Amino acid sequence: MISTPEEYEATQEWIATFERDLKRLSEKNDDEDPRVHKIRIDACASFLESLRREAAEYEAANQPELAGAGQR
Repeated sequence: MISTPEEYEATQEWIATFERDLKRLSEKNDDEDPRVHKIRIDACASFLESLRREAAEYEAANQPELAGAGQR
């Protein structure tokens, strides 16, 4: 659970990292067993989904704070 703006910012950075990783993993990899490749993609996508859910919950609970965050 995200409870501070710093944790939210770190989560956003992790989301970007996992999005890049998922994009890279989604490209065909002939050097890896297809089953293992699918497991890696599914694991990355699942973790990314969890991070996005946590970020959305934090955003919903802290909407006024986040609206002012961009004005720094």
